[in-house]
Amino acid sequence: MDTWAKFDAEREALCNDLAGLEAGQWDTQSLCTEWKVRHVVAHLVTEGDMKLGAALMGSLKNGMNPMRYIARQALTVGTASPESLLNRLRATVGSGQGLLTGTAVTTTAD
Repeated sequence: MDTWAKFDAEREALCNDLAGLEAGQWDTQSLCTEWKVRHVVAHLVTEGDMKLGAALMGSLKNGMNPMRYIARQALTVGTASPESLLNRLRATVGSGQGLLTGTAVTTTAD
């Protein structure tokens, strides 16, 4: 099994787990102090389709701090409904999209 196939299998498994959550569970605090479950999922979907130009502009607008940009983006996108977030995450399965470079190795490092 190649790296992308493994990656997609894990994405699919996560989607299946998330599909079993009740609406209120999406607002459960995650291990990331500022994020709830919904924000973690938002982070996963936005990282998969982030373009270099958008990442650079977002970093510039956040004091040249890419981590601050990523955190704020997750908080913003995470306001979407659980159904919308789950659909966006499902759409990444098989897409071969990864963090900026588009490689599975870079994406799994996140």
